[in-house]
Amino acid sequence: MRARWLAIVLALGMAACGPTSSEEDADGGGGNHGDGGTGGQQDAYVQPPNAHLRGVVYAPNGLKFNPPLTVAGALVYVADFSPPPISPTVACERCTDVPSGAVWTKTDATGAFDLNVWASSYILVIQKGQFRVVRSVVVGAGQSLDVPAQDTILPSKNSSDGNETIPNMALLVGSFDELEGLFAKLGFATLDAAGEAVTWDNNVQFDVYSNGGSMPPAGNARNKGTALQLLSDLEKMKQYHIIFVPCSSQASNVVTNTTVQNNLKEYVKAGGKFYVADWSYDYLRQTWDLVHFDGDDGATVGSANSASFDYAPYDSGGHALDADLHDWLEAQQTGWGGDSLILKENWDWVTNLTEGYVGDMEGAPQYAKPTVIVEGPREDGASWKTVPAAQIYPLTLGFPYGCGRVLYTTYHTVGEMSGPHAGLEVQERILVYLIMEIGVCQSGPILE
Repeated sequence: MRARWLAIVLALGMAACGPTSSEEDADGGGGNHGDGGTGGQQDAYVQPPNAHLRGVVYAPNGLKFNPPLTVAGALVYVADFSPPPISPTVACERCTDVPSGAVWTKTDATGAFDLNVWASSYILVIQKGQFRVVRSVVVGAGQSLDVPAQDTILPSKNSSDGNETIPNMALLVGSFDELEGLFAKLGFATLDAAGEAVTWDNNVQFDVYSNGGSMPPAGNARNKGTALQLLSDLEKMKQYHIIFVPCSSQASNVVTNTTVQNNLKEYVKAGGKFYVADWSYDYLRQTWDLVHFDGDDGATVGSANSASFDYAPYDSGGHALDADLHDWLEAQQTGWGGDSLILKENWDWVTNLTEGYVGDMEGAPQYAKPTVIVEGPREDGASWKTVPAAQIYPLTLGFPYGCGRVLYTTYHTVGEMSGPHAGLEVQERILVYLIMEIGVCQSGPILE
């Protein structure tokens, strides 16, 4: 059978596991009604909704930042019963109908929602990817109930009753990019007294593998071993919805290991999400031949990193190409979508993206080129608004592989090598957005 060519993008705008693709295009402004997948019409007269539920959905710990960290595109619905548990392991999650009789919407770019409902008691479900919070609400006739923020903020840890759920995450701690500090700011670990860095105690909500960075002390239950130990064990990898590899010195014995390369492909193909930053690029480059770098000879581990000393680091005045990300950034603060967006400390230079194999559909191989999410100039301090288009390059990109997704950034996730810092850089906010987005279910064609 001839290979069919599929134009596939990193679907940043997909609905969280709930509405079908036919429902995604609805704006949901006043509430959409689930029919349990039957698509049928009710013949009996139904009293119009006579109440409102309103609120704003926040990221974990989102109210502690200025401006607050909201969540766009979150699924919000009310139903008569609680949702089934989220799969604790990697799965190819197909979007399904909301429960029969449920009323649903999605949050706008500001994180806000407004549901037209009937006066009653409900189970309120708010979900983005594997982040989910479930609450009970009661709304009276004629009432416009503002759901309090403590009931609309996504959790930073799993609750014992199943009403608060987060993804299972693995962090391969890096030498130069302290992503664990961002995780602590989001409540996934204890933040130090200065509000800048992680404290490795028993409150860590993600597993940690050594990849050149600071580890939890021996005996800490979240200290799980080395990057090689994780990536050599596919079944262990599948325990994590997302695996993060921030910037680090290269581990040749890991990235050139054929078992690791095959496992990475199988993990993402099964629905896993894989995030890589700047100098850790060989985790991407040695496995998928889709992204090419200045100085990269395609074989020598770290060749692009060696070449980067001629120009790196550089701060790039970039802009968000993805429309949903752009609108969300602008809702956070005017200008962050492009007019005043600075991506700090880029350490690699993506020069070329090529089309490559990303999976099969109905037995036919499919091909796609990575999608550019954020772009900017390579020249330090330059702005995308003032340089020729030919001098603008990808800074954040992604591509599907099978049922999962891969993300890469040329810049340090936390923005600074000078040390931990309080608050959030804009690029940290972008990562939070991407963490939410890459966890959503599949509404389009499923690749195998």
